[in-house]
Amino acid sequence: MRPVQRGPLAGLVSSAALLAALSAAVGLDGAGWLAGTTAALVLTGLLAWGLARSGAERLGPANRVTLSRAVLVCGVTALVADGSSGSGPLAVLVLLASVALALDAVDGPVARRTGSISALGGRFDMEVDAFLILVLSVQVARDHGLWVLAIGAARYLLLVAGWWWPWLRVAPPPRFWGKVVAAVQGIVLVVAASGLLPSAAVDVALLGALALLAESFGREVGWKWRHRHLSPWRPRPARVVAGHVLALTLVWAALVAPDRWPGTGPAALLRIPLEGVLLVGLVLVLPARPARLLAAATGLALALLTLLRLLDAGFAASLGRPFDPLYDWGYAGSAVGLLRDSVGGPAADAVLAGLVLLTVALLVGLPAAVLRVSALARRHRGGSARTVSAVAVAWVLSAVLGLQALPGAPVASTSTAALAYDRVGLVRTSYLGQ
Repeated sequence: MRPVQRGPLAGLVSSAALLAALSAAVGLDGAGWLAGTTAALVLTGLLAWGLARSGAERLGPANRVTLSRAVLVCGVTALVADGSSGSGPLAVLVLLASVALALDAVDGPVARRTGSISALGGRFDMEVDAFLILVLSVQVARDHGLWVLAIGAARYLLLVAGWWWPWLRVAPPPRFWGKVVAAVQGIVLVVAASGLLPSAAVDVALLGALALLAESFGREVGWKWRHRHLSPWRPRPARVVAGHVLALTLVWAALVAPDRWPGTGPAALLRIPLEGVLLVGLVLVLPARPARLLAAATGLALALLTLLRLLDAGFAASLGRPFDPLYDWGYAGSAVGLLRDSVGGPAADAVLAGLVLLTVALLVGLPAAVLRVSALARRHRGGSARTVSAVAVAWVLSAVLGLQALPGAPVASTSTAALAYDRVGLVRTSYLGQ
């Protein structure tokens, strides 16, 4: 029987104690408790998994320091999710994050002096750093814009990309400059979160930190590309990659397209569709034939809902209300007549032909795109499962934190399901009221 791993267990207990202390001192709501507990379970679970894979039974001195930092990061996560605007919670948040950053300068020297340097310790230290930067970027993005999330998401985007392009998994040699850049990100984000500097100065500092991060990541990706022969990666034809990207883009846009376009713009597409996460998850667990049937049916439903959104936009502009699928077809003749009177017969015919082509393209293209995405997911089950898990976690965090791409457009999107439910209710009401 494998002995109980006391390090992860101690980290989990310490995290619970810290959350209880924060709740008593500054107050934590349900979102704070949920986010802090989830972070503790994830970080200690990854540590336990790493210990099991490495065959180690206990943590070394340096890893204990890193575990202490992880506990503090769980407290920071809880305070960010809680979102309290008072000076007390913010001061505690800045204090915990500052101590966690300071301890980052301790675990390395401790590992060297005690001879306990290990691959597990380096990876654990890197993941704690990355998660702290992600959480702090969420906090700062509330006051300085969603673009700040790029600082926290960069590490995870590169990780996800490596699931699809194995050459990105080639480990580069350690670089001191990379550690400096990571430290700069944390320091700038803590200062930005503290609110001690003017907003303009903080924006300049954040842009500088993002530029340093882009340079560091660009250099790392360049090294990986030059050494891609160390990976079993095989290049795909450009047209295949372009087809995959186009299919993913079409499906994503259909899932998160806003119901009202005026006043929104492309930023409304920067959301995470829960429907897409569930679809890919089902495609991965179902047998091949039912998975294809589900993908085709979903694609057809998305095409119909996209057409419905376009009709809604037209009716909102002209009549100030959404399209009623049960009774509003009678307006088609009047709309065609008005179009002919406005632009003339030939131009009206061209517009109508374009609308017919758009309808056919949606009814054919979206099912084909969903089928292609589902086939791609099934061919890369491991990477797809990890990607879906990461996106699902991001959806939950976005929902808990109440992140919005635009006012009224939450990052954690369920707009497609909401539109379908709303329109079924409208049809039922119209039918019963006739």
